[in-house]
Amino acid sequence: MSLSPVLAGPSNEQRNFQVPEELKVTRFVGNLTLGGERAPPVSTVVFRKDAPASIVERVYNEITSKYTFSHLVELSNGKRVRVEEVRVSKLVKDPSGRYVFRVAETPEKLLQLLAPYSDSIERIVSKPLPSPMGIEPLDQKIPRLPAPAPTNVVIGDLIGVTRAREVYKVNGSGVNIAIVDTGLDYGHPDLTTSLVFWSGNYKGESIREPLVFDADESQVLLLQDVYLVNSTHVYVGGRSYTVLMPWPTYLYPPYDYYRIPSWVWGYVSQGGKLRFGVTYMWRPDGVKIVGVLLVYCLPEGYFSRAVIDVNGNGSFADEPIPPVDSYARGSLVRYFANRVIAPDYDGNGFPDDSLGV
Repeated sequence: MSLSPVLAGPSNEQRNFQVPEELKVTRFVGNLTLGGERAPPVSTVVFRKDAPASIVERVYNEITSKYTFSHLVELSNGKRVRVEEVRVSKLVKDPSGRYVFRVAETPEKLLQLLAPYSDSIERIVSKPLPSPMGIEPLDQKIPRLPAPAPTNVVIGDLIGVTRAREVYKVNGSGVNIAIVDTGLDYGHPDLTTSLVFWSGNYKGESIREPLVFDADESQVLLLQDVYLVNSTHVYVGGRSYTVLMPWPTYLYPPYDYYRIPSWVWGYVSQGGKLRFGVTYMWRPDGVKIVGVLLVYCLPEGYFSRAVIDVNGNGSFADEPIPPVDSYARGSLVRYFANRVIAPDYDGNGFPDDSLGV
């Protein structure tokens, strides 16, 4: 599981529909996919070039309203958090000038819902799912060899690899080994030291990033500015926070006030800043909705530390702080040091919880 903080958050006004005038995507219309067995079908609605803006607005608003779900989630500590999921992507223009958006639904269902607007809609498309390709069942009475399995070429076409090579002009050259495994948890003591980092310059900035590709279940936290009310607490209540997973999900934090450790107060008192977000992670033991506090540190001059309320008790002050080591585990992560969130509360040498990288 990967958490990707983004240092901004949409206001309530930004959620309202507006037909973009110049916004265009040069290669693709953003992702609205979620891997694993609980992945919903995802379809893309493509309008005709001459579709009136009023029709585009009406269709988009109707679908957004229908596929916006609000509910209460009960946490393991008994608290209840209101969650709103908007399973519709932003409305954008493709390179040819057509308005398009994605929605977590089958094409067949959308064809029924949007039948009144068929004159303005060019097509509704969805990525095909792999099929057994005619492989015989194993319980045949007459022994026989199964039909040939699909080749890599066929699979590549089905999952979009062939198209990705064409669009992004990549073929794997220069890559020694690439492992995509959404079940890998680097919080496990046997795996933490296997995490590999890349360090170098990117657009004039020195960066250091773990080589983790978690396309199926990564979530992006849109962090917002928050402020201390005193030397021990920060106020985060009164508003929702956005998580992209991949559709926008709006959550109110479990607590209005969070206790902070003294080192956070030290940075803020010297001119540092704070930003806050909320996780929304589905796990076998329930939903993990906890606060994440990003700290702007001096003299570094950037948001270099994040502390996570992993135990969900509304306090960052009791979270274990790991040593400054690339492979240390704890509830505090440092950009140029440890990046694994896996605190050991009882001190027995093994993490009691893990949120991964």
